Amino acid sequence: MRKLTEDLNTFFYSSINGLELFMSKFRIQNKQLITKVFNCLMKEKSFTDQDIEHLRNFKKLTDSIQIPEFVDVKSLISTEAYLNESNLGLSKKDLRYLLEYLFFLFCMHKEIKADLQSIRHELYLWRLVERFHIHEQNILVNYVYWLKSKEFSEHSISNSLSALKKFCLWIQSQNLDLEMVNNEILKGYLSGFSLTQKSSSKQKILCNLKPFFSFYKEEINPSFRLPSMTIEVKRNKLLYNRLSSQDVEKLKEAIRRESKNLNEALMLYLLIEFGVPLKCLSLIEIQGKSLIYVYRCQARTGKETKQIRIKENSLLEYLISQQKRDKHSKYLFQNVLSNRKIKPVSVEYCQRKIQKFVLKALGFEIPVHAIYRDCLKNRAKHKRLTEFIDETIIYPYRNKTKLFYWLNGK
Repeated sequence: MRKLTEDLNTFFYSSINGLELFMSKFRIQNKQLITKVFNCLMKEKSFTDQDIEHLRNFKKLTDSIQIPEFVDVKSLISTEAYLNESNLGLSKKDLRYLLEYLFFLFCMHKEIKADLQSIRHELYLWRLVERFHIHEQNILVNYVYWLKSKEFSEHSISNSLSALKKFCLWIQSQNLDLEMVNNEILKGYLSGFSLTQKSSSKQKILCNLKPFFSFYKEEINPSFRLPSMTIEVKRNKLLYNRLSSQDVEKLKEAIRRESKNLNEALMLYLLIEFGVPLKCLSLIEIQGKSLIYVYRCQARTGKETKQIRIKENSLLEYLISQQKRDKHSKYLFQNVLSNRKIKPVSVEYCQRKIQKFVLKALGFEIPVHAIYRDCLKNRAKHKRLTEFIDETIIYPYRNKTKLFYWLNGK
């Protein structure tokens, strides 16, 4: 760590207090920005070698061009694009790091109001917008604000912009217009992808594109007809078996008998008995005689904290008491074979363990979400899992299933 070098001190003092007669015209035009940077630097105690390098590049820049003002991440990226086009002798990498350094400096000393934790992602987001054609950027700016107003996550916005950029390049190569997009054009676009690419991946591309079509219809052209194309995903019939009432009983009996793989048994028990979502299993916390987890409600309506009480002499209490876990960890499940003893396990870890347990107990595989889905279906109709509806049983009259009679109260 070091202090400002003599040449930088001379530059700032002469730029702020010196006679304009002896300054270059660009330094005079950048005087307000130089003063702002200097005031922030005076609040810093020391500087790294990279800081000194950035400031020397700043010195060169102020003598070469008038630097546009930037007050947020979007205007910072616009300034970066403008300076890159001016061929100032600085590499794109040096210019990028210089502007980011100045922006973080202003944020740290409250010259610019911004959330420090989200700046990195905002920079990535607006750089994606800058990659589009100049005539498309105004639409894309409004599109980003529209997505934020709909409470899309930063990750979802980035994915949508990336997919949209590739799609726009393809449209231009085919001499098509955006208003011409329909199911046939989307089908032609997806057919250009590798035949080995999974159908689910193509469906994900569609999901990333569809928000833009909705925005286009809502904000730009109300007469635009939304495409309705979807990708049919071929499913393995064996893998996507559904549980019958006998299968559920076998699983519950396997949980009661289990003495070794207690974590897997406990995960499955919470899934089918208490309806805990798979994505919440890894973050369940123990607080006294209760299990606590946070559940994100559907349709972006917020989060809800749910509680499961541990009753005495219950199967849940027995399974928890037999666990080998670190007492200092607040999470119910932890991977004792790794260094993550006091951190939550991943969702993939829970899914893998549950599927292994189910395969051992039943002899066939079934996806975890199917177990939870069928559990919710019966809970919604006030049915316990022991009263699981087996849709394969056919009643002798009129060829109706048991589910039909149950739903109609017959």
